[in-house]
Amino acid sequence: MRRAFAAFALTAVFAGPVLAAPPAGAPADDGALLVIEAGRLAVMMDQSRGALTLLGTDGAHGDLAAAAAQRAYAFQELVAAVLHYNLLLACRGHVARPALCTGPYLPAWLKDPPGKDHSGAALKAMVEEASAHLMPFWDEMCAKGRVAAKDESFCALE
Repeated sequence: MRRAFAAFALTAVFAGPVLAAPPAGAPADDGALLVIEAGRLAVMMDQSRGALTLLGTDGAHGDLAAAAAQRAYAFQELVAAVLHYNLLLACRGHVARPALCTGPYLPAWLKDPPGKDHSGAALKAMVEEASAHLMPFWDEMCAKGRVAAKDESFCALE
């Protein structure tokens, strides 16, 4: 069963969706279509990451020692979280309080090259710095989400 799923997953990833041509007469700046196309690319990269895992590598870090690969992966996840935070629309929609909307969060380490080997202590400091910046926003969004969803478990991590 697992092997069949893996084969299906790989087929789905490598066959992947083809980017749709815009409907005839659609404006080049159709916002809804652009959101769909950009979202499709994000899903395609998530699927590619899944395929790399099934193939026994995480891609960029497959040739590193285990500890270095874990640190590289942690850095990659940290960068993704910060970039995702910067893309959220809550501040533009005046959902979050103004004190949380001071502009993009761009720590200096965001410019580090992907192959840089960060020490465990350096990564811990980066995570703590990012947490201090992202957690207040997350806390507020989850509090508002719990009220809107009428669900106390909204945003529960465990």
